[in-house]
Amino acid sequence: SERTIDVLIETIIVDPTNDTPVVTAASTANTFTEREGPSDTSVAFNSNAIVVDSGITVTNRDDTQEGDIVSAVVEILNAKTGDELVYVNTAGITKDTTNSTATKLVLNATDQSSTTTAQFEAALQTVKYNNTSETPDNSDRSIKFTVTDKAATAGESAESHSDIRIVQVNPTNDKPVI
Repeated sequence: SERTIDVLIETIIVDPTNDTPVVTAASTANTFTEREGPSDTSVAFNSNAIVVDSGITVTNRDDTQEGDIVSAVVEILNAKTGDELVYVNTAGITKDTTNSTATKLVLNATDQSSTTTAQFEAALQTVKYNNTSETPDNSDRSIKFTVTDKAATAGESAESHSDIRIVQVNPTNDKPVI
């Protein structure tokens, strides 16, 4: 008796897709309280500015296949007079001075092949909010964090994700000056 075995060969092409990175802001609001006295001085900034979200996290599950985060944008969506975001360049992440404004920070990797997602997370954890007005608007500010990754595979697009952190603003009734 003879047995016939049919063999079927299939080729499976694995095309990794670029997964969306995730930025997660803290769910509770942070509070900015106006400093007593002049608010538009370097002394006021150093004692008044607050870190927007020291616990913000950034993940990108396909770092090794598609690359790390390459840019981030932090923006006050409902900016009021005197609002500002402040960032001091850190290792691997620099502020784009051409496209940034007082209420919008554009941060870029200094080297897209070596800057890591962890470096972006650490950089975003240092972004500060300040208000230089003597009479700041007391409405909550919505500060949006957006991260974008690098699409290393031909034909794919970079992916972005955003989250919002609320900053409550408490004005102070300054003492009159005679």
